[in-house]
Amino acid sequence: MTANGQLDYFGRTVNLAARVADQSHGGDVVVLRGVLDQADGPLLRGRGDIAPESSTATLRGLAAGQRLVRLTVTTAEPGTAAARANRGRT
Repeated sequence: MTANGQLDYFGRTVNLAARVADQSHGGDVVVLRGVLDQADGPLLRGRGDIAPESSTATLRGLAAGQRLVRLTVTTAEPGTAAARANRGRT
């Protein structure tokens, strides 16, 4: 669908994505637990620098609580073993 001559996306999926994104504090990524569960198995395996934090939130416009996971990258101080281990990762 177009609005004002530009492609316009709308609907339940976009509404849900916007509500989940609103849960971010900045410096993190928030995803639905179900999305993370469907992701490639080794996504977090071996990544000690990513801290997952599970929660449940009632999102505006949705009746049921949504299971969310906040992914935060922990930073290591330069010169520490963790910083050396993270070198070369992208």
